[in-house]
Amino acid sequence: MSSGEYALVQNLNSVFLAGSREAIFQLLPTGAVTTSTVNTWDGNNFIPASGSVPQYRLNPYLFNIFSAADIRRSNWINSATIAGTTYNYPYKYKVKTGSSISEYYMFIRYAEVILNRAEALAHQGKLAPAIKDLDLIRSRAGLEGLAILNPNIEQEELIENIIQERQREFFCEMGHRWFDLKRTGKLDMVMKQTKPGWISTYSLYPIPFNEITRNPLLTQNPGYN
Repeated sequence: MSSGEYALVQNLNSVFLAGSREAIFQLLPTGAVTTSTVNTWDGNNFIPASGSVPQYRLNPYLFNIFSAADIRRSNWINSATIAGTTYNYPYKYKVKTGSSISEYYMFIRYAEVILNRAEALAHQGKLAPAIKDLDLIRSRAGLEGLAILNPNIEQEELIENIIQERQREFFCEMGHRWFDLKRTGKLDMVMKQTKPGWISTYSLYPIPFNEITRNPLLTQNPGYN
């Protein structure tokens, strides 16, 4: 992190561009190899055709975790009003189609590294440097820092604040929220509130039957027997 090779891109509309300084690991869209009209899957599918209801819409809860002051809401979320109903959809990737490939898939970016370090520091009880890292992300989003809002925050509350910031920063991005919920043991609690009929076994895929047949020592995951 001290090399200076990577940096937070202050213009949120430039974060996902090819060659972004925030990009640690990004890939050329496969559509660029097979067709001249597709950029990223995200842009092609999240951005609706003119006059159409978006296929992938943010539920009100996700939209409302962003305050009006959070510029991620105005830069990374767009809306379409169809027949009097407004639908919010992810807008991190701005290009739906086009022969010029300007955006690459972002797998790992510098913001994640910063929040990873913030969380690690918080777990170690090093709250001041953890807050400093967290506030780098909040500042870019146009938000006041935790160092001002709550300088005496306790460890567990700080960790929860970092997890919540990850949700805002990485929404609809490479499954970050899913894996955060799994690793923090909160998957069932959250999914039961947002997905009717959720059961714990949905958190695992079934082991392919052919693999179990080849190796009788393998035990099928719960819920798939």
